[in-house]
Amino acid sequence: MTKTSSKTDVWQGTLALMILKTLEALGPLHGYGVARRIEQTSGDLLAINYGTLYPQLMKLEQEGYIAGEWGVSENGRKAKFYRLTRTGRTRLASATQDWEQAGAIMAKFLAPKEAYIGRRRRGPLFSSGGSRSAGGGRETSEWPHYPPHLDGKQERLTFAASKAT
Repeated sequence: MTKTSSKTDVWQGTLALMILKTLEALGPLHGYGVARRIEQTSGDLLAINYGTLYPQLMKLEQEGYIAGEWGVSENGRKAKFYRLTRTGRTRLASATQDWEQAGAIMAKFLAPKEAYIGRRRRGPLFSSGGSRSAGGGRETSEWPHYPPHLDGKQERLTFAASKAT
């Protein structure tokens, strides 16, 4: 999100799921209709870049997750209407499960600090302050705990975008 705009770009790896979910919910739509619905669903917080949307639609069509058919839009213009295929429904179910799992994992990391008060951690990975424990490592109730090699820096995490079939 930039200071000049209240909208943000779509996160990498999420557009395909949003397209599939939109087509599942509303049935066949042309590209502009898909983009507008995604923007509306986000409460107009997302900005859909059409230079990203149409290549993603083409990719999903080539992979067999959606099928396109030419027709006429509400304003009388020729437009390609996309619909979810059976393979697309299967992929949507799998991707939804993957994102729900990723969200649950992130929720654990983003839990309020109060959820960690009172918990004691032992061992060399949690050596940021505190008193010595009987096990030789440091003991602390502070959170977050960073392994010494990170020294407070964020480590990049990656999640599998899809499960092997």
